[in-house]
Amino acid sequence: GTQTYTWQNSGTTATVNQSTSIGAGSATLVLKDANGVQVFSRSLADNGTFTSTAGVAGAWTVSVVYSSASATVNFRLDKAN
Repeated sequence: GTQTYTWQNSGTTATVNQSTSIGAGSATLVLKDANGVQVFSRSLADNGTFTSTAGVAGAWTVSVVYSSASATVNFRLDKAN
Protein backbone atom coordinates (compact mmCIF):
# COMPACT_ATOMS: atom_id res chain seq x y z
CA GLY A 1 0.00 0.00 0.00
CA THR A 2 0.87 3.65 0.02
CA GLN A 3 0.78 6.24 2.79
CA THR A 4 0.56 9.85 1.62
CA TYR A 5 1.15 13.05 3.56
CA THR A 6 1.22 16.76 2.77
CA TRP A 7 4.28 18.73 3.84
CA GLN A 8 4.49 22.53 3.63
CA ASN A 9 7.93 23.30 2.20
CA SER A 10 8.75 27.01 1.96
CA GLY A 11 11.96 26.14 0.11
CA THR A 12 12.63 24.71 -3.33
CA THR A 13 14.58 21.61 -2.25
CA ALA A 14 14.45 19.18 0.65
CA THR A 15 17.05 17.41 2.73
CA VAL A 16 15.92 13.84 3.39
CA ASN A 17 17.35 11.84 6.29
CA GLN A 18 16.46 8.14 6.11
CA SER A 19 17.03 5.61 8.89
CA THR A 20 14.86 2.60 8.13
CA SER A 21 15.07 -1.11 8.89
CA ILE A 22 13.46 -3.34 6.27
CA GLY A 23 13.10 -7.03 7.14
CA ALA A 24 11.30 -8.10 3.96
CA GLY A 25 9.93 -6.56 0.80
CA SER A 26 10.63 -2.93 -0.07
CA ALA A 27 9.60 0.60 0.77
CA THR A 28 10.20 3.70 -1.36
CA LEU A 29 9.98 7.37 -0.39
CA VAL A 30 8.64 9.69 -3.11
CA LEU A 31 8.44 13.50 -2.93
CA LYS A 32 6.46 15.67 -5.32
CA ASP A 33 6.62 19.45 -5.30
CA ALA A 34 3.66 21.85 -5.15
CA ASN A 35 3.09 21.39 -8.91
CA GLY A 36 3.01 17.58 -8.58
CA VAL A 37 6.43 17.10 -10.19
CA GLN A 38 8.48 14.25 -8.70
CA VAL A 39 11.66 15.66 -7.16
CA PHE A 40 12.84 12.65 -5.14
CA SER A 41 12.47 8.88 -5.15
CA ARG A 42 14.67 6.49 -3.21
CA SER A 43 14.46 3.11 -1.55
CA LEU A 44 14.10 3.52 2.20
CA ALA A 45 16.67 0.72 2.52
CA ASP A 46 19.24 3.36 1.50
CA ASN A 47 19.97 4.95 4.86
CA GLY A 48 21.68 8.33 4.93
CA THR A 49 21.09 11.97 4.08
CA PHE A 50 20.08 12.99 0.56
CA THR A 51 18.90 16.14 -1.24
CA SER A 52 15.96 16.37 -3.62
CA THR A 53 16.15 18.09 -6.96
CA ALA A 54 14.72 21.62 -7.12
CA GLY A 55 10.97 22.08 -7.23
CA VAL A 56 8.25 24.61 -6.48
CA ALA A 57 7.69 25.72 -2.88
CA GLY A 58 4.33 25.08 -1.23
CA ALA A 59 2.37 21.94 -0.36
CA TRP A 60 4.59 18.98 -1.24
CA THR A 61 3.27 15.42 -1.39
CA VAL A 62 5.20 12.80 0.57
CA SER A 63 4.43 9.18 -0.27
CA VAL A 64 5.77 5.97 1.24
CA VAL A 65 5.14 3.09 -1.15
CA TYR A 66 5.27 -0.38 0.42
CA SER A 67 5.68 -3.61 -1.53
CA SER A 68 5.21 -6.67 0.68
CA ALA A 69 7.22 -4.79 3.29
CA SER A 70 7.95 -5.64 6.87
CA ALA A 71 9.73 -2.53 8.06
CA THR A 72 10.34 0.08 10.71
CA VAL A 73 10.22 3.32 8.71
CA ASN A 74 11.99 6.44 9.93
CA PHE A 75 12.68 9.53 7.84
CA ARG A 76 12.90 13.28 8.35
CA LEU A 77 12.41 16.10 5.86
CA ASP A 78 13.93 19.55 6.22
CA LYS A 79 13.78 22.58 3.96
CA ALA A 80 17.17 22.73 2.24
CA ASN A 81 16.97 26.38 1.12
